[in-house]
Amino acid sequence: MSHHQVWFITGSSSGLGRTMTEHVLDKGDIVVATLRSPELDVSNAQEIKNAFAAAVERFGRIDAVFNNAAYCILGEAERAMFDVNLWGAINVSKEAVRVFREVNKPAGGRLLQISSVAGIVGVPGIAYYCAAKSGLNAFSEALSREVDPDWNIKIVIVEPGALRTPALRKTVRIPSHPAYLNNKAMLAQREAHSVDDWPWMADTAKAADILHRIAASPDPPLYLPLGTDAVDFARAKYPQMVEATDAVVGLSEELRVEMTDVPAISAGAMRLG
Repeated sequence: MSHHQVWFITGSSSGLGRTMTEHVLDKGDIVVATLRSPELDVSNAQEIKNAFAAAVERFGRIDAVFNNAAYCILGEAERAMFDVNLWGAINVSKEAVRVFREVNKPAGGRLLQISSVAGIVGVPGIAYYCAAKSGLNAFSEALSREVDPDWNIKIVIVEPGALRTPALRKTVRIPSHPAYLNNKAMLAQREAHSVDDWPWMADTAKAADILHRIAASPDPPLYLPLGTDAVDFARAKYPQMVEATDAVVGLSEELRVEMTDVPAISAGAMRLG
């Protein structure tokens, strides 16, 4: 990758996106910074194509895409977030991969998918946000196995914990549905989001520096829980999944099919690692 990297950053108006934009510029790299209003609506696929085309026309290539545009609503399940948090992120991903593969000479690039610890653990009160981030994780993991290694495209699923950004203040809070008024988990979430700051929030500038270094790595990780809280959630979640699986494995054994007369399934097609 060249000395001066060209970054394409969505959701750059505030929070991690803005910090990342400032950090990349401080490092002497180039940023095409986009935000929802008025320049770019990531839920509009044509606007994304136009933005990428303008960046390529100006700079000739794009080395790293910071796929960050998202928002959150605190309340019962809210579907509208999928347009931005999942479908918008997918739209950006598809165009990023196309540019990395077909435009960049030599081919290659880094796609940093800004997911969330909420993509690891279901959090009451932000169910659709969690679902969108979980969906982004699954999409990105599958995409990482679809791209040809010769294209030199590396995908990083970034799962930040609590970062010191204006995100809490910008969370939209809708009134509770009457059925949830006495739900202790929902009440706890509303109380937690009633403040502007949490003491364990990590430094956003340090997070930006880590992500800038990760993007420059020749072999970045596919999954990147970011923050000690995110690491704790990940370490707790996956053993729980293994334990839950082990508890019901006998039921699946009842469904075992003898494969002696069935053509072998390609190990490559089924491989998850």
